Amino acid sequence: MLNNFYLDIELRKSTQKTVLSITETDLEENQDKVLTTLQKECIDLNSWFYIILYYYSKCDYSSFEKFSKELSKIDVEQNPFYKGQKILFINIINIISLFYSFIAYRSKDKESFESYSKLSTSLSNKADSLQLYHPPTIIITALFSFIQGDYENSERNFSSFTEHSSDKNTNIVILSKLGRALIAYNQGRYEKSIEFFSSLIKEYNYVNENILESLGICYYKANKVQKAKEIFEATLSQYPNNYKVKTYLAIIKLSFLSDEHDNNFNKAFEELMTAYKMNNYNDNTIPALLINLCNIFLISGKLEEAGILCQKLNSQLEYGEIKFNSESQNNKLIRGYNEIKSAILVINAKYLLSIGKKNEAYIKFLNSVQENPKNIEAQFGLGRIYLLTNNFSESENCFMECKKILDENNEKNRKKKFRTEILGYGLSKEQWYN
Repeated sequence: MLNNFYLDIELRKSTQKTVLSITETDLEENQDKVLTTLQKECIDLNSWFYIILYYYSKCDYSSFEKFSKELSKIDVEQNPFYKGQKILFINIINIISLFYSFIAYRSKDKESFESYSKLSTSLSNKADSLQLYHPPTIIITALFSFIQGDYENSERNFSSFTEHSSDKNTNIVILSKLGRALIAYNQGRYEKSIEFFSSLIKEYNYVNENILESLGICYYKANKVQKAKEIFEATLSQYPNNYKVKTYLAIIKLSFLSDEHDNNFNKAFEELMTAYKMNNYNDNTIPALLINLCNIFLISGKLEEAGILCQKLNSQLEYGEIKFNSESQNNKLIRGYNEIKSAILVINAKYLLSIGKKNEAYIKFLNSVQENPKNIEAQFGLGRIYLLTNNFSESENCFMECKKILDENNEKNRKKKFRTEILGYGLSKEQWYN
């Protein structure tokens, strides 16, 4: 944030005073006067941008919009005061365009999202009209499309950068590859995401905590659990305070346990609690941690603790619904969002079932399957509900779907666990092995 703002600006057209000092008080109390001066005196572009940045840092988006609109009206090709500054102007309005997209992303209502998205697109188009295939413009457009969830357009712009960039600026190439890695991840193409993240590390020596964490999660999501475990352990040795990595390591350990009586069960639980504590028990803790903790509480019969975590997860889901509905105007659903929503619905269903609310649990399991048909916990839970209500044909369908999911993912440990439980619920061995 820009605190104690102070700026000396050159008055290019003044015949008397050549420098004007602008303070934070001027920007807050004499805004119209400052704006008039900027327009009248053809103030240099950097000063314009510095003032606009001040309003953005203060989250004064109304003033940010007002000054940004006036800046965008400058004719850098015809006005002699801005001769030779076209590239600087393009870069500045590209940055402002990106700021607009960030504001849109944080908007909590559809109207604001659409308004700021429109402003972002308008500036991006203006930059493009001044110079086609300008690398920063391409990258800004790609980032804006990514934020909107328009992955197809974002991927196309990230890819086209390397085609039209002559200098092959390393930093922008890295940003392009990083963008494509995140797109692949959000689309569920984890193998492709692994390819991009690995390229960043091997070819560009671009490695940091976030890259290693993301690479490990990709391997985990791609069901390459052992490789994920190796990366998480290596990451934790360098960054011991990364609670997300610690969370995934504990989850992997839980996945290898045969049941809650395994000697390592309590150890995995303690590691999850440590990770939760590392994040100060915040409500914004990643869902995977809260879901697995909640599951352990349910297994241990600690229903009150499980209920509290369900409430936290439901608050995340409520906020996620607002964000998702406002951002997904192009109707391109984000796979990762559906997976998380499905998982939260499952843990809620398990909790409701544990306190005797069978009908409510059924609705949650059913909704979870609708969100993500590949969620084996949802299919299994729904099968149990059907079994409890003597709907044996539907129960059998759900259990067979569990087998199909396990076969497709080749998850040996989970397959052994679910086979025991499903056979215990009445599915014949012939059905399972055929």
